[in-house]
Amino acid sequence: MSQIKEDKLGIKVDFFDIPIDTDIIFSNHKKIYKKRIEKRQKKMLQKISFIKQFLKEDEKIFLVTTGFSPMSVMEQLLTGLLIFFLKRSLFVFTNKRIFHIPTKYNYSYRHSIAQILYEDCRNIKMKGSSLVIKYKNDKKEKFYYIARKERKKIKYLIKISYQKADKTGKDLESTFALVAQKS
Repeated sequence: MSQIKEDKLGIKVDFFDIPIDTDIIFSNHKKIYKKRIEKRQKKMLQKISFIKQFLKEDEKIFLVTTGFSPMSVMEQLLTGLLIFFLKRSLFVFTNKRIFHIPTKYNYSYRHSIAQILYEDCRNIKMKGSSLVIKYKNDKKEKFYYIARKERKKIKYLIKISYQKADKTGKDLESTFALVAQKS
């Protein structure tokens, strides 16, 4: 069952026992705590209350954001603006992987979930408003219209992870774990 916890402001918040890293999830890309970021992330955490059953034992959530699932040009042309209601998604960044959660028009759970393991990725980058993931088998996925408010933070998490990976020679999973420990 869910447990009530106190946040940094002393306000009691129900996080549904989801393991989060409060130092990362409630701060901006400069690691500075912001109340508005905390408010937005709490709203997003309420939308993913089901995710605890999918998390591994030592996995923590770093960021929850909105965006759109990959779509072809044909899908865009045939459905028009309706595509923006059909392809809405939530993205959950953890220290081990990214969860891609297709949602309904109001970001409620559609009973579907996909994972992108960091160890399966050759490259992860933000290109404009899109999150571009290149896998080790040379396939590419492009997730469109990532929320503007989290783009810099995603870039920061990716940049730090690649710098640490270059220095330590480790994969992205262990690199994200190092970032979580040092912050």
